[in-house]
Amino acid sequence: MASAEDQIIAALKPQPEGIPLSELGKLLPGQSIDKIINHMLGTKIVEMVKNADGNVVLRLCKGTQLSGSTPEEQLVFSLIEEAGATGLWIREIRDRSGLTETQMKRVLKTLEKKKLVKAIKAVGTTRKCYMLYNLDADESVSGGVFYSNQEVDSGFVKTLIDVSVAFLSRRHKQAQRENTTKLDVLKASCVHVSEVAEFIRQNNVCTVAFGEEDVEHILELAWKRNRVYKQDSSGYYRYRATKAGVDGTSYAICNFCPVRSECRVGHKISPETCVYFDSIRNVEPASDAVMDDLDYDSDY
Repeated sequence: MASAEDQIIAALKPQPEGIPLSELGKLLPGQSIDKIINHMLGTKIVEMVKNADGNVVLRLCKGTQLSGSTPEEQLVFSLIEEAGATGLWIREIRDRSGLTETQMKRVLKTLEKKKLVKAIKAVGTTRKCYMLYNLDADESVSGGVFYSNQEVDSGFVKTLIDVSVAFLSRRHKQAQRENTTKLDVLKASCVHVSEVAEFIRQNNVCTVAFGEEDVEHILELAWKRNRVYKQDSSGYYRYRATKAGVDGTSYAICNFCPVRSECRVGHKISPETCVYFDSIRNVEPASDAVMDDLDYDSDY
C-alpha cells in the first residue's frame, strides 16, 4: 500500500496549480495531515502557496531546484521564476508565500546575495519588483529601449529622430538625382521601417537591443513633428523637404478627421453628412499654434 506522502504526490501530479489543504485532509482521513505536509515541505518536494483566489494550496515544486537552500528560499525563488520577465512585486511575494515580512526580507536578501534574483524599480513607480538575476525586464516594467533609470531618455530619442530623418533625406536626394518625374521621385523616396532599422543597426547608433516597432515609434514621432511624411499604415515614410504649416491646406478640416479613411461620397460616412463641418467651420487656429500639435498627413 502506498504511503501517505506517495498518495499526496500522486494526487498533485495531475493538478499543477495545487490542491487546497482542506481537500488533502479528505484524501487521508484519520491521519495527521499537517505533520505529513510539514515533513514533505522540508524535503522540498512540495511547496505551499496562495493561488489567484487567495486559497492556500499544496503543489509540487516548480522550476529550478536550488541546492543548499531552505524550503522558504526555494519557495520564493520558484514564485519569482514563475513570474518571468515581468517580475513579482514584494506584496505578491509576501501574500503568495505566506511568509512574514521579516522572513520574506531575509529570504530575498539571501537570494540577492547569491545572485539568484534582483530587484528593479518599474517605470512610473517606486515599488520594487523582483525577477531572476539573469533576465532582462519586460518592457512593461523597464519602459523599453527609450527609458533610462525609469525615465524617458529624451536626448536619445532626439538622436534617433535626427538620424532617421537624415537617412530619409539622403534617400530623397538620391531619388531626385535618379528620377525625372515628380511621381517617380516621390515613390523612390519612400523608405520602409525595416530599412531605417537596418541603417541604425549597421551604424551602431543604438547600443541596446531594439526592434522595428521601436523604430516605427521614432518615425511616428518624426511624423507628428512634421519632419517626415507617412504613407497610410503600410510602414513607409519619406522625407519632408519643406516646413509644414505655411500653406492653407495644413489646416484643412479633413486632414484631422478621425474617420477620414471611411469617408465616401454617398456612404453613411460622407462629405454630405459630415458632422464636423458646422462645429469647426469658423474656428481659427490660435496665433501660437504649431504643427507639432497637429496630426497632419499628406499622401501622394
